[in-house]
Amino acid sequence: MSADHPRITLRRYSDSDAESWNRFIASSKNGTFLLDRNYMDYHRQRFDDHSLLAFDTDGALLAVIPAHRRDDMLVSHGGLTYGGVISDDAMTPLKMLGLFESLLAHLKSQGMRGLYYKTIPRFYHRRPADEDLFALFVHKAALKRRDLTTLIDPQFPAPVQTRRRRGMKAAAKAGLTVSASDRWEDFWAILTQNLGDRHNLKPVHSVEEIRLLHGRFPDAIKLWCVTQNDVVVGGAVIYLTERCAHVQYTASNPAGRDANALDLLFFALIEDYAGRWFDFGISNEGDGRILNHGLIDYKEGFGARTVTLDHYEILLP
Repeated sequence: MSADHPRITLRRYSDSDAESWNRFIASSKNGTFLLDRNYMDYHRQRFDDHSLLAFDTDGALLAVIPAHRRDDMLVSHGGLTYGGVISDDAMTPLKMLGLFESLLAHLKSQGMRGLYYKTIPRFYHRRPADEDLFALFVHKAALKRRDLTTLIDPQFPAPVQTRRRRGMKAAAKAGLTVSASDRWEDFWAILTQNLGDRHNLKPVHSVEEIRLLHGRFPDAIKLWCVTQNDVVVGGAVIYLTERCAHVQYTASNPAGRDANALDLLFFALIEDYAGRWFDFGISNEGDGRILNHGLIDYKEGFGARTVTLDHYEILLP
């Protein structure tokens, strides 16, 4: 280890660390509720957890790294959209360089050949937290994937397309209404049908799992539904953090599509969560290289523009 870098000690996470882990996430510069163990561990049986805790030279907890082992790689946790190093105000570039040296030495000692690293988008940061990006650069990390997510800046939104406003007005005229809801099963039936018909996929969460997570994080996971004559015709699941409202799932049935249900829904959500970044989610596929033109154009119609979510890889020599 370089003499210029503070010595950082790493230790594997265990269940006895859950309380201190969660406290650290809550006070960190760049953590969100998705990195709380009560969220991460709902599907723990699917992953070989290899999360790590990093301690400073005085033994204080400096960072946590949500991760799992996949074959001979350490991977930013596969059950999460983002991950990487979660740090607090004690983190500095020198400490992060020391952490990465300890991390790569740990991988080698565990017989792993490298690290696959998902960054946390800046719009989730409570305070600046890009020390990990510098360490990735120093270690010549290769950019492996770049997703495009589409956001509305709460202070400087882009212009809204006239056709989106027309759709919203048509939906309201047809008698559709939008409200927060607990009709998870009704919405999940629409979501499951859509994903199956269009992509031959299922939702990442079952309805039982999303209800479980909503119960654990009732203020952070919300369902909004669009109804027509009290029948659910569309909706969205929103993940709320301090700075961002993220659309986790959205779907409408044929009646909802014919009546422009999602136009009405998104205008209502954008208004309700004014003051936060409004994140429509990614619009690309194939490890980020295939852009869904129609999908991103739809999101841009509400005044959203693009930010990247990057994944990196470091292979040991």
